[in-house]
Amino acid sequence: MLRTLNIPQEYITSSANFATLMHIDSQICASHVSSLHFRHSSTAPSQDLQVYHGQLTSQIRAVKLFSLTSSVGGIVALPILANEASRLDNVALVLGISTTLGVFTFLTPFMLHFITKKYVTELLYNPQTDKYTAIVYNFFLRRKLVTFHADQVTVPDVPGIFTTFKANGLALFVDPSLFKEPAHYARIMGYDKPLDYKLNKVTEDKGGTDK
Repeated sequence: MLRTLNIPQEYITSSANFATLMHIDSQICASHVSSLHFRHSSTAPSQDLQVYHGQLTSQIRAVKLFSLTSSVGGIVALPILANEASRLDNVALVLGISTTLGVFTFLTPFMLHFITKKYVTELLYNPQTDKYTAIVYNFFLRRKLVTFHADQVTVPDVPGIFTTFKANGLALFVDPSLFKEPAHYARIMGYDKPLDYKLNKVTEDKGGTDK
């Protein structure tokens, strides 16, 4: 599997620039190979090794727990408040209270889940199976396991919001600085693979086609 790098034609025309690119790429690959000490032999322990821990895990858990608790309370209180507001004989006030409570009860949990569902709280690596397991929270704050091999990772050319890479088609977000071993991040992102230099050819319009 090759990494593709689009390079403008005018940049390659300079031999010095091209030599610099080749030198940088060789340094990246060499650095990655030298740091791959996590490739254990078949006698390695079978337990998963934690290679990443999300710094915002506790905060996300607390916010989602508060949101879900508030939603349950809102569902219970909504009929009571609607009944009390109806006695005021004020339609505008009833609609205002119902709308406000409905937003906090139903909309907020879905918005929080949309933002945080990609956040990887923990990333584990199994030396025997050579697979990673990303842990994220689902809507009901339960741990969801996403197991994948490094070859199953795709990195979008234009990453979406809160998306670092995709594993098995699922978008995931990680902070590169939080990896205990940077070599794992380099491997997942495909930095250990050779570059496939694609030159962007500039086509000039000569005002006609050659016959």
